[in-house]
Amino acid sequence: MALCVNCSSQTNYICLSCNKTICNKSAECSVPADEETPGWKMGVSVAFCLPCSKRKQGSDNLGGQGSTKKPLAKETKFPAVSRNAKVPSTLSKEPTAGRKCLTLREKVEVIQLSGTGGISARKLADRFGCGKTQITKALKNKQKIMSEWNSNESSSTQKRSNNEKFSDVNQLLWEWYARARESNIPVSGPLLVEEAKLIAESLGEENFKGTNGWLQKWKRRHNITEMSIAGEEGDVSAEKVESWQERVKEITRGYAPQDVWNEDETGSFWKALPEKSLSERGKCCRGGKNSKQRVTVAFFVNAAGGKESPVLIGKSKKPRCFSKLQDASHPCGANYFSNDKAWMRTEIMTDILTKLNTRMKREGRNILMFLDNAPCHPPTLKGMFSNIRVQFLPKNTTSRTQPLDAGIIKTWKVYYRRKLLRYVASQIDVKQCASDVIKSVNLLMAVRWMVSAWEEVKPEVIIKCFKHVGMNPEENQAEEDDDPFAGEELLDLNELVAKVSGETNIDAATYVADADSEALSHEPCVDTGDPNWRRNLRAEIIESHKSTETMQRDDEDDNEDMDQPLSRPEVGSVKDALRLAKQLVEFADWRGEEQLSVALGQAHDLLCDLQVKSSKQSSLDSFVVKM
Repeated sequence: MALCVNCSSQTNYICLSCNKTICNKSAECSVPADEETPGWKMGVSVAFCLPCSKRKQGSDNLGGQGSTKKPLAKETKFPAVSRNAKVPSTLSKEPTAGRKCLTLREKVEVIQLSGTGGISARKLADRFGCGKTQITKALKNKQKIMSEWNSNESSSTQKRSNNEKFSDVNQLLWEWYARARESNIPVSGPLLVEEAKLIAESLGEENFKGTNGWLQKWKRRHNITEMSIAGEEGDVSAEKVESWQERVKEITRGYAPQDVWNEDETGSFWKALPEKSLSERGKCCRGGKNSKQRVTVAFFVNAAGGKESPVLIGKSKKPRCFSKLQDASHPCGANYFSNDKAWMRTEIMTDILTKLNTRMKREGRNILMFLDNAPCHPPTLKGMFSNIRVQFLPKNTTSRTQPLDAGIIKTWKVYYRRKLLRYVASQIDVKQCASDVIKSVNLLMAVRWMVSAWEEVKPEVIIKCFKHVGMNPEENQAEEDDDPFAGEELLDLNELVAKVSGETNIDAATYVADADSEALSHEPCVDTGDPNWRRNLRAEIIESHKSTETMQRDDEDDNEDMDQPLSRPEVGSVKDALRLAKQLVEFADWRGEEQLSVALGQAHDLLCDLQVKSSKQSSLDSFVVKM
């Protein structure tokens, strides 16, 4: 491979004019050319070197004005016309501003600059040297552009997304490659070609050849420069916890406690009740309707006791109980995502960290993010973000090295289970048992309890867990206690467990531990010990692809036991609700329940505000009708 004449980096690209070897990685080396330029060829020649670009621009600007400069021989072949124009326009106008086609990276920069406010589309067009239409189109399609950027599925210099041939083969191979990479499996070019041919054969694509040219385009499309897996995380798995605790002192040195973060996810069967057969619930959760009772919950915390809103990942894209929400992607203040397995996946993790990185940029902060080695946390996250330094924990040691695993998630689970069982126990009577009551619980109710439970986790608990694993930059010495909690959170749960289950041999600790023991929160690693792992992985990906439409239909027709829709309330108006709230406040005052009275008083205030707004709207509607 040749070297760029400017920066000496390896490249296959040459200048469109003088044929010198130049890279397209930096504006200091080359200037991108329009795809209509004669000689333009993807992967070979897509830009001018700086001297040729300057000579071309000077020639275009002086063209038709008696220029004494002799243009380049190759430049005289350029037709100075747009695709549909009949009359040359480059003699009277500057062609560069209107003809430039924004790259994906530039479109992302446009979206980010627009988000800061105060910059018009015209100013952005002038800044990027393109037409205003491209700016408005980029802003209109910002969600699609950011999704493409975050998923790393396009080269940052790619200009347009083409409907490539064999798109299904390309997409499924990418999924195969991502799963293999997440499991630290080394992948070579010949292996990719072989897998692509087998996938094409399974899909009935008889004309697929899998040539070297196709492989290079596929790698370039997915921005793959190296297919070897980063070795640091694999090597660090053999480190002892003791040596890690010494190392973490150096890693966190110079960071404030509020800038030392940890993220982890956990699976949760949100309808699980304490029962003898509880362990069987998880064993059958990989498929079938029971998987819809499972969600993945991700948490972000820092060493100063701070925490972010929880991230929830469900199976249903549009749960029926979310139908009345103003923003279904943020139920009860949480962040909601969905996929066919209700798992945390790399694209979701990348999306979340990208948004967090943008916020850290805005706040002028640089944070340290500790992650475990789950498949949804690939090594490629390291170095991806400007204001987030990703650091991986040693493998198979997270119970002793990760703050969230040291008791934070456990505390949240106790608080959530207590809310769930409290509701079920309050509804049990002679007419219905616990299994009947649980059918009335929908996902929105569960999300509300999950968010409320997370709000109840105190900063002191989070700080204590960071200290427990030696990850607090101000106190790096790990605490010696085996458990940072005395277990008092479980005491009032035992009575609820006994009432709901009818069993005396199931205690709260067992219930909390067993309820989610089999609830996976991410895709399992590929078992390379199985000699048929390639075939099994390929079959799983192809089957998932073929069943996508079926799963979407199932999503629209969920079993009511799994996702109850909203029930029509007996209270029919805001005025009736306000009257009921007043009665409940009076009830709490009469009983002397001060905490309940305060909570109901807040609900009463919100209803008063809603009533005032409703009255204003009614008055406005009447005024419009009279006019």
